[in-house]
Amino acid sequence: MIGFEMSAVGTGGYRTSRSGWTEGSMVGLSAFMMVPKVNPTFSSGGGKWGTMRAIERGFGQLGRAKMEAICAQPMNVTLILKGDMDAKFYFDSKKGAEQLASEFMNALQKDQDKVGDHVLIAICDIVQKYETTAIMNRGSKLILTIDVDL
Repeated sequence: MIGFEMSAVGTGGYRTSRSGWTEGSMVGLSAFMMVPKVNPTFSSGGGKWGTMRAIERGFGQLGRAKMEAICAQPMNVTLILKGDMDAKFYFDSKKGAEQLASEFMNALQKDQDKVGDHVLIAICDIVQKYETTAIMNRGSKLILTIDVDL
């Protein structure tokens, strides 16, 4: 499989799935596009490399921004990651956003050496959409389980 797939279920009947490319997939595509017979317009002058690096940095910034956004939400949600990732994290509304973001990254990286930007963005999107739909279930214990296939 190229990329990743995720499926999620949560309290209140929430269900969603998502798939996308990983950084490894993008590296492979980048290498493939450098082959002159495939992409004769590729120059080794650094212009295209600079563009690709800027795009990669943009994904990193987007991932951090999405993570900060979900950590700033005043909701108590238990997140369980299973499958190729194994983590459990509680978004405690009594803690500050910076502390939650730090603890969340530590929980994600406990099982993985480094969580890729695309995977982090997808996890954060699922959590954010769940929090949006679960706002009516605030009296319930909010649990979101994401099955990750890398």
